[in-house]
Amino acid sequence: MRIVSREQGRLVVAMQARETTGKGVAISQKELEVLRLTAQGRGIKEVASALGGASSTVGSHLSTAMKKNGARNLAEVVVLFG
Repeated sequence: MRIVSREQGRLVVAMQARETTGKGVAISQKELEVLRLTAQGRGIKEVASALGGASSTVGSHLSTAMKKNGARNLAEVVVLFG
């Protein structure tokens, strides 16, 4: 796989880590975007504003990413993908 951007490169690293540990599944591009903004310390309302969506949608993306990866809390899934 060829790395064409820093963002894609970070995704490749996260995917390789999941393959090694056997944890996690693929997440959507939007879930990844929400997780990255959250990892930067932004709150749900700030993420929603940055992406032009609703706070409830951001919460849904975070919740789905956590469930897909068996994360017990937001910090666990942010470490994987943030």
